[in-house]
Amino acid sequence: MMNHAVHVDIDEFRHAFLPTFSRPTRLKTTEISPLFVQSLAGTSHTPGSSISFFQPGSSSSAKNEDGLKAALFRGNYTTRSRRQPWWADQRIPIEFKTPSPGIDPFDATPCYDEYGSTERRRRQIFDDIAETVHLLFAAQYRAFVFTLLIIGRQFRLIRWDHGGVIVTPSIDYYQEFGVLCDLLWRLSHLDDVALGFDPSATRILPGKVDYLKMDMYSVPDPGDIDHKGGSLLDFGSGSTPVFEYVRSLFKASLTDDWPRYKLEVPDGKGVRHVLIGKPSFVSQGFFGRGTRGYVALDCATNRFVWLKDTWRASLLFTDTEGDILHQLNEAGIDNVPTLICHGDILNQVTTTADWWERQRSRSSSPAVGSPTSSHPSSRGPASSAPLANRKRKRAAVHMNGDETTAAGKRSSTAHAPAHTNCPLQRHMHYRVAFEEVCLPLKRFVNGHQLGSVVLDGIRTHYQVATHPKIGRLHRDISSGNLLILPKIKRGPQGKAHWIAWPGVLSDWEMSKPIEGLHEISKAAQASRTGTYQFMSVNLLLRPSQYSSVPEELESFFHVLLYHAVRHLRSSCDDPWSWIDQYFNNYSGPNRMYTCGKKSIAIEVTGELETLHPEMPLLFDSPLDIIFTEMLTRFKARYEVLNYDFSKAALPPVSPAISEPPESLPSPYPIYMRPPRVLDEEDARIQAEIAAELANWTPPDNTPSAEERRLASELADHVFVLGLFERVLRDADWPEDDRLPSLESPPAAPGANAPALGGDVPCMPPRKRQRTSPPARNATLPTRLHASTRRTRSQARAALPRTRSKS
Repeated sequence: MMNHAVHVDIDEFRHAFLPTFSRPTRLKTTEISPLFVQSLAGTSHTPGSSISFFQPGSSSSAKNEDGLKAALFRGNYTTRSRRQPWWADQRIPIEFKTPSPGIDPFDATPCYDEYGSTERRRRQIFDDIAETVHLLFAAQYRAFVFTLLIIGRQFRLIRWDHGGVIVTPSIDYYQEFGVLCDLLWRLSHLDDVALGFDPSATRILPGKVDYLKMDMYSVPDPGDIDHKGGSLLDFGSGSTPVFEYVRSLFKASLTDDWPRYKLEVPDGKGVRHVLIGKPSFVSQGFFGRGTRGYVALDCATNRFVWLKDTWRASLLFTDTEGDILHQLNEAGIDNVPTLICHGDILNQVTTTADWWERQRSRSSSPAVGSPTSSHPSSRGPASSAPLANRKRKRAAVHMNGDETTAAGKRSSTAHAPAHTNCPLQRHMHYRVAFEEVCLPLKRFVNGHQLGSVVLDGIRTHYQVATHPKIGRLHRDISSGNLLILPKIKRGPQGKAHWIAWPGVLSDWEMSKPIEGLHEISKAAQASRTGTYQFMSVNLLLRPSQYSSVPEELESFFHVLLYHAVRHLRSSCDDPWSWIDQYFNNYSGPNRMYTCGKKSIAIEVTGELETLHPEMPLLFDSPLDIIFTEMLTRFKARYEVLNYDFSKAALPPVSPAISEPPESLPSPYPIYMRPPRVLDEEDARIQAEIAAELANWTPPDNTPSAEERRLASELADHVFVLGLFERVLRDADWPEDDRLPSLESPPAAPGANAPALGGDVPCMPPRKRQRTSPPARNATLPTRLHASTRRTRSQARAALPRTRSKS
């Protein structure tokens, strides 16, 4: 029998008798995703779970190319079943992308991209995944989220938290299918806490008591009152009515496509429970604080409250917002939110910064004889990711699977020494509840009410800054932090009640005691700045400067101006273009020839002008007086500031000039131009030029006594408070100067606008990180700098006369 057998090599046998069939090497997403899901359906690789397609909810705009998305779910969902799982039940999102060279957002390998199409595709893929994660954080209450990215035959497992992302190397699941199966098997065995679900948030299912209770309290009550300012009401003194807008906001949060939760909020040594639905406010972007605001139902009092869920900066020397508000409430400060309870949530912190430190320490001091990974990219630090170079908080940290616990907790080795140049920041989960549910500032009725709300904010700022036991500056005056709170005030003889709309200054998380502002570290300055569009020109120009009262007053001015241009009648024909030119057109320090209308109006002209044609920007109301008076003082202040900074700047140190070395005589003759013989006319002109240059002196930019007096009026709140109070008493305020609601311009790609509407559309990330101070004033083009501006007579005297050619 052996005489009839021929032994050949397996490769030779395969090539001879089992020829390969032609098959596409580049499958589209619509071809890859069904094959991938079907191959894992009903297998033992995902015990207790299944991979299934689902239809994204109305809150999600990111979809796969076939319109569906896939994820790992609890339970069994077969591909043949007509029943698809709900998007809010997904555990591990799976993103399928069609392969193409260079589109992996976490691959640092350079590729040819002449027209930038590959980079745009990379950015789009990253934004799609980030939007999915952002949605899950809001809908499922996650501390972190795992996602599976599949690009053709390559896959990555990614861990997201508000500090950044940790990503595995790109692995070929066709050649290393066991790695993918092992990861899916591990993920399927993790409990909810190990998958990042917040145990302090309990899902409320339909039919439960709390679910029915939320429906009951969302029904309009006949005792609810209209919130429009100036209404006269009669109701019993013992009742506490609910404003219609509060109940309507709560009802709007109870949508069918969004889950409901019962949350725990720390309250001293215990906890307080609140019921919430869809958030009324969601901050833009995933990384950072990730603030969400809810109209919540307090289970203890059955009253509507405002709940703020955020990931605060985990810095040892910072006070929490609840601690600050407790201090303000105890001091009797007017027009600030009333604290109910607050606290950190189960010590939930981001860990990406710890892994960044660990990878940096490993790369700087590699261990001798350490095992070599089969994927070299797994050793790269966070900064190796290409997207990390473009957005610091999107840095990817490569990790090995055996270096983190299943529950996602930091291991003992993850606490590496802190590096001052770490681009990632640690955040801690935090919740705070307030009694008041306010209206956004954009809901004001007319210009007089807008000015009154801003005045209330300035008064509150004055009380806090001058209080002997508090003495704090807000450091984030912006449109989103000035709110309107309808209040019921008692009328004559206690029978009628008057509804007023005072302003509320909220979000005190970034505030700092005045006496300690100069001691803020560089790390705190980089992470705790104001809102870019409403920051003062001085802080934009000199990021190393700390906040002061004049900077805060300028921010109030910008908030007032923004809403006036956007919502009131004026001589501006194109409000959106003007807003973009004034609030967004600024590139920061060390960027010459880039400044917006904000810098020109504040520093140079002291006037507001329209775009085309350039003419005064007027509102035909007493509001013009406020803008004119404040701009006059801002211009004087910057004249003084720029002069003082120029005088304080040290001259550059001139290097010592050494004696030139003795050189050998050149073998080549050096041509010497013969001296020019001047005639009498040339000699006369040269003498006149020399005399003019000898008598010329540089222009004197010293601020006058009047300019210093005007600038000094911004050193405290007295002048601004008096100006607002005097102008608001004017009887010439129009009642109907409010424009119809302007349609917002299209949002930037990937932008996640708040549910209540953004305060400033199409803007960069909310918090601007500070950089090193510039060497010179780079806010204005050179032609607009005070040091280069001369009068016509000065310019004529400075220039030497030349001989006429005629």
